Amino acid sequence: MPANPINDQAEPSDRGRILLVVLVYVLFAAGWILLSDKCIRILFSDPDQIILASTLKGWLFVAITALLLYDLMRRWFGGHSEAKFSPTTHSRQLKLLFAFLATGILALAAAGITHTFANNKSREIARLQAIAELKSRQIADWLSERHDDAEFIRANETLAEYYLNWQASGDTDSGQRLQAHLEKYRKIQGFHAVTLLDPNGDKLWGSAESPQTVAPELQAAARLAGTRQQVLHVGLYRGVSGRPRLDFIAPLASVSGSAPLVVLHVDPHDWLFPTLQNWPAPSVSGETLIFRRDGDQILYLNELRHRQNTTATLRLPILDRKLLAAQAVQHGEIRPGDALEGLDYRGEPVIGVTQAVPGSDWFLTAKLDRSELYAEAIDDADWIGFSGLLILLITGAGFQLLKQNQRLALAQALQQSQAERIREMNLLTAIVDSSNDSIFAKDLAGRFVLFNRAAADMVGKPAEAVLGQNEYAIFPAEQADQLLANERIALADNRILTNEETLGTPHGEKTFLTSKGPLHDADGNIIGLFGICRDISERIRAEQALRESENRFRALVEQSLAGIYIIQDNNLRYVNPTFAGIFGYAAPEDLIDRVPVAELVSPEYREQTLENIRRLIDGELSEIMHFIVVALRRDGRRIDIEAHGSTIDYQGRPAVIGQVLDISERKQAELSLRQNQAFKHAILDSVSASIAVLDKQGVIIAVNQPWKRFAEENGLYAGQPAAQTGIGMNYLEICRHSIGFSSEGAQAARDGILAVLEARLPQFSLEYPCHSPTRQRWFVMHATPLNIAEGGVVISHSDITARKTAEETLKYQAEELSRHNAELERFNRLMTGRELDMIALKQRINALSRQLGREAPYPLAFLDDQAQPSSREDGA
Repeated sequence: MPANPINDQAEPSDRGRILLVVLVYVLFAAGWILLSDKCIRILFSDPDQIILASTLKGWLFVAITALLLYDLMRRWFGGHSEAKFSPTTHSRQLKLLFAFLATGILALAAAGITHTFANNKSREIARLQAIAELKSRQIADWLSERHDDAEFIRANETLAEYYLNWQASGDTDSGQRLQAHLEKYRKIQGFHAVTLLDPNGDKLWGSAESPQTVAPELQAAARLAGTRQQVLHVGLYRGVSGRPRLDFIAPLASVSGSAPLVVLHVDPHDWLFPTLQNWPAPSVSGETLIFRRDGDQILYLNELRHRQNTTATLRLPILDRKLLAAQAVQHGEIRPGDALEGLDYRGEPVIGVTQAVPGSDWFLTAKLDRSELYAEAIDDADWIGFSGLLILLITGAGFQLLKQNQRLALAQALQQSQAERIREMNLLTAIVDSSNDSIFAKDLAGRFVLFNRAAADMVGKPAEAVLGQNEYAIFPAEQADQLLANERIALADNRILTNEETLGTPHGEKTFLTSKGPLHDADGNIIGLFGICRDISERIRAEQALRESENRFRALVEQSLAGIYIIQDNNLRYVNPTFAGIFGYAAPEDLIDRVPVAELVSPEYREQTLENIRRLIDGELSEIMHFIVVALRRDGRRIDIEAHGSTIDYQGRPAVIGQVLDISERKQAELSLRQNQAFKHAILDSVSASIAVLDKQGVIIAVNQPWKRFAEENGLYAGQPAAQTGIGMNYLEICRHSIGFSSEGAQAARDGILAVLEARLPQFSLEYPCHSPTRQRWFVMHATPLNIAEGGVVISHSDITARKTAEETLKYQAEELSRHNAELERFNRLMTGRELDMIALKQRINALSRQLGREAPYPLAFLDDQAQPSSREDGA
C-alpha cells in the first residue's frame, strides 16, 4: 500500500489520544462481538423486535467505528507536522489543566455546601412533617374520644328518664340522681366540669367548676345542637371569665320534643396545651400551634411560646401572604405535609409544616426558625470550604512539581515521537487491515487513497490496483453512479450518511450497510471522504427467512383446526380464531384480557384447571396432556374439550401455551359406537353359531361367547399359548394344529379360508367331524368376506351333529325298508304261484264235478267277472 500523507511528528498528547481511540475501538469491538447478540436475546423475544434491534445494532456499530476512524484520519491529516513542542506550550497546558481542576474543586466545594444546606433542610422538614402528623393525629384521636363521650350522654335513656321525672313530675330525687350520674361520669372520663342546660340554653345545673354564666358562644352552639339533635363542640374560646374553654354539647335524644343539653367542659391546660408545647428534641424556636380561619383573619387558639395570654385572642390578617398560617389556609386549600416558608406571628422567618386536624376546623403547624434550621449547616459549610481551600493549595503545589517534571520529560518525548509515530502508523494499518469491514478513504478528486484488505477481497482486486482509481474502475456504470451520488450527498451536507447498498461482486450480488462521511483537516476543512462497508447479505437473508417463517407460523396458527391459547396470570394473552369459535365468541379480541380462564370452565372443573395452570407456571409440571374438562360457551351451552399445555417464557414472564379441541361430537360418537358395539356383541352372543372375525392375515380380532365355549370344548387352541378367546392368534395356524380337524380337513379349511381372503372364492363351506374326548360331533364351517376396506373374513362353526344323526338314521331305515320290500316281493311271488295253481286245480275239480252232474264245490264266479272286461275288450 502506498504511503499516505501522514505527519512524521506528533505531540505526545495526540499520540496518547490516538492510542486511546484504538484501545476504545478494540474494547468496543470485542465487547460488541461477545455481548451484543446475547443482550438482544435477553432483552427481546418478539421476532420483529429482534430484527429491528439487529438492524439498529449494525448501524450503531458502523457509526461508532466510522467516528473512531474519522478521528484517527483527522489526526493524521490534521497538519501538526509543523508544530514543535516547547516548554511554553506545556506550561500553558498545565495552567489550563490546573485552572480546570481548581474550577472543579471549587465547584465540588460549592456543591458540597449546597448539598449540606439542602440535606439539613430536608432532614428538618422531615422532622417537622413527622411532628405535625403525629400531633394532628393525637389531637384528632383526643377530639374523637371526647366526642364519643358526649355521644354516650346523648344516647343515655336513663339520664333522659331522670330528667323527665324531675322536670315534668317534680321528682327532686330523680333530679339528684341525674346530677349524681353526670358528676360521676365527669370524674370517670376526666372532664373539667359538666353543665345541664334547658332547651333554650339556660343553665339548670352545673358541677363545682362549671361557669356560673353561660357564654354567648356556648348558648348559640347549644341551640344549634338542640336543633340538629347531634353532638357539637365549641371552642377553643374564652368564656365570660376569660378562661380558655373547649366544650362538648350533647342533647338528650331520648327526651321527646325540645331536649335538654349536657355540656362537658374540657380544660385545654390539662392535656391539649401540654401536648402542643411538648417538642421531641431540644430546640430554641421549635413550636407547635393550632389556629383556625375566622372571617378574614387567622385566630390562634393555643398558648404561644413567645407570647403569653394569647389563647383564642391573637388575630392576624389572612391576606398577609408572608404569614405562614395565612399561606396554609388561603384559598381554602390544604396540602398536608408540604413545607412552607414565611413569617410567624412574631414576624420572624420560619419554615413550617401544616396539617388539618380531622373532625374540626383547626389547623396545626409545626414550625422552626430558619436561623436555627440552618445553624448546623453553616458549621458544616465552614468545614467544607476550609477543606476545599486546603485541597486547592495541595493541588497547586502538586502542579508546580508536575510542571518541573514535565520539562524534564519533554526532551525524552521529542526523541521518541518519531518512533512512536511510525508505530502508530503500523498499528493503524494493522487495525484497518484486520477489520472484517471494508474501509476506504478518497481524496476530493474521488480517487481511492486508502483501501484495506477486506475491501480488496470484496471487489476481487488487490489494493494496489484500486488506489488512485474511482468506482468506475471497480463496479458497473449504473452502480458507480449510485455510489458517487451518495458520496456527493455526504460531502454536500458535511455529515455521515448511512444506507444500504446492493453491489455486484465476484462472489455474487451482496448487500452492504455503508457509512460515508467527510474527512477534515485541523482547521475543519473537508479534505476527502471515508467509507466503511459491512456485508449484511446473510443478515438480510436471515431476516427475510425469519419473516417468512413467522408468516407461515402465524398462518398455521390462525388457520389451525385446534384452538391455540397463551395463558398468563389466569387470563388469556393470545387465542386464535378457532379458540374463540369453540367458546362461541366472534373474535379473539372478545376474549383476550377480558374473560378470565375460570369463566370458560364449568364450576366442577375450575379448581383443578387453575391448579394445573399454577403447577405449570411454578415448574411442578412440564406439560399437561389430554386433560378433558367440561367448558362453558358464551351462550351457556356445555361442551367437552380436551386441553394440552406446556410452559413458555412470554414477554419475560412464565406463561402456559397449548391447544384445546372440541370433543363433544367425538364423545357422542364414541358413546354411539360403544352402544353399537354392545348391540352387535349382544346379537352375536345370542346366536348359537360360534363366530370369529379374522383380519386379512388370518389373525382373530373378535369372537362371540359361543366361540369361546366351542374353542374350550373342542381344544381349538391345542398346542398354542393358553387363551380363552384366541384374539390375536392366527386362525390358519390353529387349523393346522387343532385336534378338532383331520389333516385333510385342516388343510381344506385353511385353503378355503385363504381363497376367501384372497377373493378367489366368494364364500367357502366345509362339513367336518370333530373328535372330542367325550363324543363325536359334526360341524359345518362357513367363511364369508368381511366388507371393510382393510379386508378380512368371518368364520362361523355350527353344530350339525343332530342333522347328521338324523341322516344316518334315515339311511339305515331306507336300507331296512328296501330289504323288507324285496322279501315281501319274493313272498308275494311265491304266494301268487300257489294261488294260481290252486285256482287251476279248483277249476278242474269244478269241471269234473259238473261232468259228474254235481254242483261245483268252489265258487269261482269272480274269475268270470275278471274275464268279462277282457272279452268286451276283445269284442270291441
